[in-house]
Amino acid sequence: MQEISKIPPQAIDLEKMVLGAILVEGGAYQKVSEYLSPETFYKEQHQIIFNAIEKLAYSAKPIDLITVTNQLRESEKLEICGGASYLAGLTISIGSASHIENHAKIIAEKYIRREFIKSTWELNNAMYDEQNELLDEINRFDNFKMDILSFTAKDEKHIAQAIDEMQEYSIKLHNNEIPRGIPTGYKYYDEFSGGFQSGDFVIIAGETSNGKTTLALNIAKNMAEQNIPVAIYSYEMTIFQLTARLVAHTNNISSKDIIRGTFNESQMIDISRNVTKLRGSETYLIKPNGTNFGRLINDISRMVKLYKVKVVFIDYLQLLSNNKKNASQADMIAEMANRLKSLAVELNICIVLLSQLSRDRTRPRPTMARLKGSGDIENAADVVMFTYLPYKYGFSVEDVNGESKEVGENAIIIIAKGRNIGTTEYMLTFRKEIPAFYNYHTESQLPPMEFYEQSNFDEEHYRPF
Repeated sequence: MQEISKIPPQAIDLEKMVLGAILVEGGAYQKVSEYLSPETFYKEQHQIIFNAIEKLAYSAKPIDLITVTNQLRESEKLEICGGASYLAGLTISIGSASHIENHAKIIAEKYIRREFIKSTWELNNAMYDEQNELLDEINRFDNFKMDILSFTAKDEKHIAQAIDEMQEYSIKLHNNEIPRGIPTGYKYYDEFSGGFQSGDFVIIAGETSNGKTTLALNIAKNMAEQNIPVAIYSYEMTIFQLTARLVAHTNNISSKDIIRGTFNESQMIDISRNVTKLRGSETYLIKPNGTNFGRLINDISRMVKLYKVKVVFIDYLQLLSNNKKNASQADMIAEMANRLKSLAVELNICIVLLSQLSRDRTRPRPTMARLKGSGDIENAADVVMFTYLPYKYGFSVEDVNGESKEVGENAIIIIAKGRNIGTTEYMLTFRKEIPAFYNYHTESQLPPMEFYEQSNFDEEHYRPF
């Protein structure tokens, strides 16, 4: 049976009507520029004409039959478009100008359909070639979908409207009517920064055994108890071990005792009593099957779609594999960091990525230079946070924000980069037997600050105009 050749989705008559309206009616281009670009047109000559119109618009020049004709003549593309007579013919039958936006939307939809047909055809061929990495092809198609579906998405406002909305939002923040961000549960950081922000990419880094995983899990637990949906991906620990660490922080008992079952009866009762908030939270623990980065990206999107997750923790960077051919380790890590930052913005979530620092026994205090060995990931990050336990290196006195302090076995948290908040340092009480971090000078977690006290997490509050 002979295969019937199908005609690609197109709307050539509407393309002519839209171009004709732009050449005749002042302001018509502004009505359709949100939906159209040269590639959205099916006919090549229409692509060239619209490209000439765009160039005039960018140069703030008038758009009409004469100026567009001259623009095409100067670029030596007038004859390719059928000459001046073809452009004049576009202006004869333009239909109703009131329908121009609907026509533009239809043209854009036809373009999206053509692109999906092309991409699925390429995916089909790629799947037949078993030398291609399966997850790479799936991830490539998934990225294509994200790009094409956001094709017509624009956030465009006049400066006056933007100022009004900014003032209204800032006043609400000033009056504590809405939370300033996603609270970490650590008073100094939350007051300094307003908490983590949706769209942010946060790096928590430290040498081995300096508490980076502990700090991340403690923040996740604090957020969970404030009804903020959280997902924790661990490539190092089992779900049982993650759960034990979260419960240990909640109950101020050793996670080792929970894992080994060596707690006493009183502690068992306390565990049952004190995990009510954690049990009722929207917290999801994931032990990924393999270290493929593309699979992680897809799964984060799934968790956001299914469970409205707002903060994702990933432990940790150096255990991920990108499987990109002919690329250095540093380049692969940098690419993964940039993709995670883009994903945080796309999904309007906060992504927290843990990373190891290169060792320096002579100068153990963390610096940004030691993070650069991880593919220059600080360029992608909005916040870079270092965990540092001086006692591990035999130091009992350290400078904290320029002041010499007796630190004992406590921790110094160094905010080495804050794209929107600046840099700082502060101390947290560290209890190694649990292990867990607490607000400094307390033996147990302080109550949450008033500005983030709320019965339910409202994600709209974390989405500034």
